[in-house]
Amino acid sequence: MNIRAILFDLDGTLVDTWKDLMNASNHVLNHYGFPPMNPAEARLLATDGIRAMLTSVMGEKLKDYSFEQLKDEFLEFYLKNINRSSEIFSGYSSLMQFLRKNSISWGIVTNKFRFLTEPLISCFPELSDCAVTVCNDTVPEKKPHPAPLLYALKTIGISAGHALYVGDHIRDVECGINAGTYTAAAAWGYIRKDDDPGKWGADIVVNSPEELIDFIKNT
Repeated sequence: MNIRAILFDLDGTLVDTWKDLMNASNHVLNHYGFPPMNPAEARLLATDGIRAMLTSVMGEKLKDYSFEQLKDEFLEFYLKNINRSSEIFSGYSSLMQFLRKNSISWGIVTNKFRFLTEPLISCFPELSDCAVTVCNDTVPEKKPHPAPLLYALKTIGISAGHALYVGDHIRDVECGINAGTYTAAAAWGYIRKDDDPGKWGADIVVNSPEELIDFIKNT
């Protein structure tokens, strides 16, 4: 096996967080007299951030408010309710067992801020052996720039040619390609119907975390 480390995007790849993100958005929307988000739309917008989620309901009216104030209210509520409904995607138990058995390090590279990331992953004991966590504020550059991924690899001492990056957005795949790692598109994530992970340029498109096991074995 050539792969000695696997790194994951967080929201929509490792942990299913959209319901809690939607609830935080709805808290803000309700405060200002707007209707709640459409759940189906909320799931797909979760990867695009606070502005996109609020805009889906507020539209042009968003500019009538201080976005910084809206964001602060969102984050305050979300941090207090960060794991009401979030859960690790099905299939990771087998993958994590395989990684531990074969001494393959794993970590997280996310655009989520650290003050949100750490409380979230601490809710899941099965994630306690995470070797590295790179967040929005760890390095100046953001995905798809390779810097976050390269920082993670340097931290754990694994070269890009022996690493796999898994994500549910084209920017994740582009980040891996730019860094020189193997890449996997997580088709179970927050992907729009008109988007095709097969066109992102990833080495493999996987429909469940277990499918990564065979890819690692055969790479």
